[in-house]
Amino acid sequence: FRSHAFQYKFTARNSQESDALRSIIKTFKYHMSPGYKEAGHFFDYPEQFEIDIVGGDYLFDIGVSVLTSFEVNYGSDGAAYHFEDTNAPFSITLAMTFQEIAITTKSEIYLGNR
Repeated sequence: FRSHAFQYKFTARNSQESDALRSIIKTFKYHMSPGYKEAGHFFDYPEQFEIDIVGGDYLFDIGVSVLTSFEVNYGSDGAAYHFEDTNAPFSITLAMTFQEIAITTKSEIYLGNR
């Protein structure tokens, strides 16, 4: 199973944008986690992600994946800086690793599907 890692740096201009970043973080954490089913005796699978990268023929296609690692660095500028009025961070780095749920074979690569 192939893995794909992505890293993004976000810098908020105000506390409202920090709130939007908090919402993004919560959404990814929520969808990468399992749920309960059967009265809490069994886990339900986390959500699957379809990742589309725009770039023509030079970038390959990524198969349906699950989010296996999600890291938030609140001190991406060497220290954690916050807005004075809300104490919301204004610079963070997100690092994510996705793993495909199906094995990509040589024939799929040859045909250009992956």
